[in-house]
Order: sequence, then structure tokens, then C-alpha cells
Amino acid sequence: MGLILRSGTGTNQAEEVNLSSTTATATGVTTVDEAIAQLSQDVQNIQISSIPIEIEQNADFIISNLALYPVDCTAVPITTTPPSNPTIDDLFAVADARANSSINNITIDFAGAGQLLHGSLDIFVLNQDGGYAEFRYIGGEVGWISEK
Repeated sequence: MGLILRSGTGTNQAEEVNLSSTTATATGVTTVDEAIAQLSQDVQNIQISSIPIEIEQNADFIISNLALYPVDCTAVPITTTPPSNPTIDDLFAVADARANSSINNITIDFAGAGQLLHGSLDIFVLNQDGGYAEFRYIGGEVGWISEK
């Protein structure tokens, strides 16, 4: 009797591996140990983003905690700045909570905070209704990167 394992790949396609006591049938997998090793690698490649959620912001604000900031820009455009004194692997996110940023943009002002975004003193504008952006600090000459 065999065991069927299903796992996602980097392209979100499912792969099926049929395991018996000594062999597995899948592209490039010939033993149970190889199938388990491949599944273990797939699990390590999964990134889980779990950060606290702050209260909804409806005016300009400064990001002080590494968290998700829902923003209500229904009435006015909103500007924020990234956390001061970031350290490697710091993470924060901004979301258009009321799906209105195509009219009233949400701006993350890295330049005004004297911080780099993708290696430049720049701003990031969220201008898609319901948009979401996540930023991670990688330091050095790059600073922050946008992940989504």
C-alpha cells in the first residue's frame, strides 16, 4: 500500500508523489528519502508573514512599530514615514483598508526620513484601491525593499 503526498511548488502548482516502502514515482525522485528531502526543502521555502496589526490610521502618521498599518484614506491622502533606526530584517506593511487609495494616495516617505528604498532616497506611493505593500529592511546601500 502506498502513501500519496501532495505539495505545492514555487509556482503554486501541486506535485504528487506516490510513496511505497522503498520507491517514489515523481520527476527526479527515485527513493522515499529523496521525496522526503524534496518535501522538506519545499516547506523551508514557504514564507509566513505574521506581524501584529495596528489600529486604523486616518491622518498622517509615523510608523513606530513593526506591524501592519491599515489606512483609511477616504477623506484625504495620507503620508507616513518608515520606522527610525531600522535593523536588518525589520518588517512593516501598509494596507488601503477602505479601498480608496486610487483617489487619495497613501505615501510612504522614505526620502523625508533620510532612509533608502531600493538604494535611493525615494517615496513609495500606494495608489491602487485595496492595495497592500510590505517593506523589509536589508541594510547597507539598499535600505528598505518592497516585498509585495
